[in-house]
Amino acid sequence: DGCYQQSRPRSNAPFTPRIVLLGPPGSGKSLQAALLSQKYGLANIFFGDLLREKMAGNMGVGEFIKPFFERDCPVNDTIALHVLQERLEQADCRTYGWVLHGFPRDVDQALLFRQMGVKPNRVFFLNLPTEVGLQRLCQRATDPATGERYHTMYKPPVEEEVHQRLRHGQIKIFCFNMEAISASCLRNALPQVSHRARLPHVAALGAYLC
Repeated sequence: DGCYQQSRPRSNAPFTPRIVLLGPPGSGKSLQAALLSQKYGLANIFFGDLLREKMAGNMGVGEFIKPFFERDCPVNDTIALHVLQERLEQADCRTYGWVLHGFPRDVDQALLFRQMGVKPNRVFFLNLPTEVGLQRLCQRATDPATGERYHTMYKPPVEEEVHQRLRHGQIKIFCFNMEAISASCLRNALPQVSHRARLPHVAALGAYLC
């Protein structure tokens, strides 16, 4: 007798990517999100920027977000989910799909995310050794004039004016000492390792080249 395996037929329905990128600091989530967005036309959603945009509006939910930023505390999960769901339900996300990074950051947020009406259909965890993450983070910087992120190896500034701002220290450096960055890597990586199992369709990828 033959052996038969039943499988679900492949659907010809249009596929709208809904991607979540997880990983420790320095693993290249922002870079990969930008590349995916550019190649496939996805909405690139960095949760930190999304919150800052809401806060800058200084109206409605932005007024509730501002105190958390002023105290350098994580935004309340209820507020965070409200902001995220509102963004994911906008026309560009529903039509073209999206790639999200910076959320969820812990198990509780992952569980809440699963309860949302809009769920990811692909989740990628970018693996990276801590020492490589430290090296990358210590070479990151943000231009205060434009908010643009730079990296001395992977994305150095082209304009001389930006070089001058870097040279004179008029820039926010992510790495102010190795001890702080090491603590950040540990604090961020461990919860993500545990909560990635709470999300569907998870794949682990090496992030050496991100």
